[in-house]
Amino acid sequence: MGKVFLSHSSNDKDFVEPIANLLGKQKCVYDKYTFEIGTETIEQIISGLKSTDIFVYFISNDSLNSEWVKDELNRAEEAIPSSTDKLKQIFPIIIDPDINHNDNRIAPFLRKNYNLQRVLNYKIAYRKIRQQISKLNFNNNMLLGESTNNYYGRDKEIEQFRNRVDNIDLPPLKSIVVSGIPGIGKKAFIKEALSNTDIIKRYYEPILLSMSKNNNIEDLILSISDAGFGDYSFDEIVSITDMKTKINILVNLFNTIQKYNEIIIIEDDECLITLNGTMCYWLEDAIEQSDNGLSVIITSNINANKFNSQKYKCIEYISLSELSDTDKMGLLRVLANKNNINIKREDYSVLKDCLTGYPPQINETIELIKEYGIDHIIEHTYLVSEIPEQVSSNIVNLCQEKCSKEHFQSLLAIIAELEFISANMLNKICKLDRRYKEVFLIIRRYSVCYYIGANKEYVKLNSFISNFVTRNNMQVLDDINQLIRNELEKFNAQINETTDLFLWDTSELKYYLKANLKENICDVSGFIYSTITLKSITELYHEQLYSKVINLFNEIKQNNRYQYFDQSVKNTLHRYYCQALIKNKNADFYAEVQFFADEKLWIDYYFLQGFNYRYSGEYKKAEEMLDKVLQMNQSHLAAKRELVMIYIALQDYDSAISLAKNNYYKNRENTFVIQAYFECLIEKNVLDKQEKEDLDNMLSSIKRIHRIKSTPIYYQLIAKNEAYKNKNIDKAIDIINQGITNFPGSMYLIRDKFDIYKRSKDIVGMEKTINELKKAVVTLEYKGVLYTRQAILKLFKGESTESVQRFLRNNVNMSEEAIDKIVLKYKS
Repeated sequence: MGKVFLSHSSNDKDFVEPIANLLGKQKCVYDKYTFEIGTETIEQIISGLKSTDIFVYFISNDSLNSEWVKDELNRAEEAIPSSTDKLKQIFPIIIDPDINHNDNRIAPFLRKNYNLQRVLNYKIAYRKIRQQISKLNFNNNMLLGESTNNYYGRDKEIEQFRNRVDNIDLPPLKSIVVSGIPGIGKKAFIKEALSNTDIIKRYYEPILLSMSKNNNIEDLILSISDAGFGDYSFDEIVSITDMKTKINILVNLFNTIQKYNEIIIIEDDECLITLNGTMCYWLEDAIEQSDNGLSVIITSNINANKFNSQKYKCIEYISLSELSDTDKMGLLRVLANKNNINIKREDYSVLKDCLTGYPPQINETIELIKEYGIDHIIEHTYLVSEIPEQVSSNIVNLCQEKCSKEHFQSLLAIIAELEFISANMLNKICKLDRRYKEVFLIIRRYSVCYYIGANKEYVKLNSFISNFVTRNNMQVLDDINQLIRNELEKFNAQINETTDLFLWDTSELKYYLKANLKENICDVSGFIYSTITLKSITELYHEQLYSKVINLFNEIKQNNRYQYFDQSVKNTLHRYYCQALIKNKNADFYAEVQFFADEKLWIDYYFLQGFNYRYSGEYKKAEEMLDKVLQMNQSHLAAKRELVMIYIALQDYDSAISLAKNNYYKNRENTFVIQAYFECLIEKNVLDKQEKEDLDNMLSSIKRIHRIKSTPIYYQLIAKNEAYKNKNIDKAIDIINQGITNFPGSMYLIRDKFDIYKRSKDIVGMEKTINELKKAVVTLEYKGVLYTRQAILKLFKGESTESVQRFLRNNVNMSEEAIDKIVLKYKS
């Protein structure tokens, strides 16, 4: 860590001295210069900065009333801006509860050039100083400047916001929710709307925080407190069990934000705004109870429910769609001018038809023009049309082609795992291998990540990229894993000695607690709260460590804090627990699933029953239960996916296709969803125009994903396309065998190998593959896959209809209708 200059009033020594002690005498300049001395000039301070990495200016009523401050510091505006490097080294912190960022006594250059924040706890101040040093060193190493927002248009939405602000017939505005797909420009719109209505000055930067899917009220309290609006410690917050108390704390934090004329923007990923478009109840309560005034703005990828938007008049909901034709061309023109690119009027006309109004596409068009020239782009407009809009695999491919693929995926994987990463940890990672530094420069350029935090001291992946990384199971390389293990050992050594965790960055603190909980390394039961618990259980389940899920759930239920978890969290934990019991064939499931019946949660109850029946190979009963789920909730995606799996296992593609199509249209980049819909289409004799386009799009998607991470599904789809569409059976079998070599024992690859032989009526090949399939099918979940294909082989070999029907009835729990469909399709 570099050297720190602590500039303060002598009356503030009680606050500053503990910070100096934590930094250590060798790491700070302390008590050498105080404002009361009055003899130092701004030139001397700048000279002092040459020997320090950061100049921390503690702002208080005493320091602002100092004659030296009035006489010398206020004139620093003329001296310091001549050196932007010195500007970056100054870190002002407000440590007085009665001072806010727009106090006229604060030097104008500080108010204009810095995001002045309030920190009333010396421990938080110390941590933020460390974070600022790490960020400064990191940005210097990366030669990075802050990215700038390019905003244009949205006049209609700006007018909506202005009308709401000026409407005195409605209750005072306390919060705003801005929704739209990732990359649509929500944060840029917010800043423009706020400055357009004079709520903030154009130079003011709202504080950006983040909430993830499994976060809860404790995480929001800690994030806002960490930003300087409270002095709540981690162990203090997680020890509170009463929800009403937590909501009151959140209300007080919102009121503090208002008191100091600050604004926070919370980028939400299905936590504050749920999938059904409603705001979580505890946030609604806190906003309703807070003082009149705007303090919190939420960005969400989910559009708000219309009923919800009318229910709470103190909250305004604004939805952003793609830019209009006029706005998209205006943004293109502005970006072209900024980059000194000359685009002719006729070229604008050509580009207009290629651009969708999605801002990242327009930004990348400028990058393409800079790289290839406007004439080349006009001749090859497909380059613009194919620019990724919301397609994660395209963006990931674009980035990893320009750097080390392994190091690219490793850095993305660790950031996704941590949720957001501190500049300090990034520094450590980049020192491991220069290629990580190259990767970070690339992902910053393509807006794969962005800065969050009061001082932008953390880096976070865009949500759709983070989901893509997790879904494709990108792996962290050994060098980063070893670094994390070393840091975890340091954390565990400290946690055994003290419960004071303020030294640790929030993201790493949560990660280390979760690691201990998952691996049972160190006793962290005193720090258990709902978010850490839910993340641990979720990750263990998706890692297929079902016994650990069961054991951990039972341990957590014995913890006194479990009874105070929010009911929705308890429901989710119990759902994972029941699914783990099913996967482990644990008979306790039948007693535990009763929890949902007792709570009248019939959708969960029927779904889990259906999941259990499907996993046990009792397809008829599974179908009955899942149908009940869809009768109660027609949009239940998990139930639809389960039904598709059942129908495909029974080769009932006619029943599966509409559900599979619906799932695909909702998630076009999920490989399992692609696989299911592809199978339905490839088995269909005649495809319409849209279905042919879907088939081609799915093949393109799976090829893009394969370049990022190889999966068995790639070989399945490519092979079936060769066999069914191109009629090249030999090539298809070669592709499948290559897949089996790369993924030995893959039941799905062997299953599709049988289907390809079936396509060419190759009975010898089918018989050989059935023997392979018997070895690959090791659970009841897939017995229908085996037995239906054995039935098909019997029909191909000429066995009677009655014999095959009897075989299916004896071995597979399926309806008579499903049995008849198989027999009718293959008996000839």
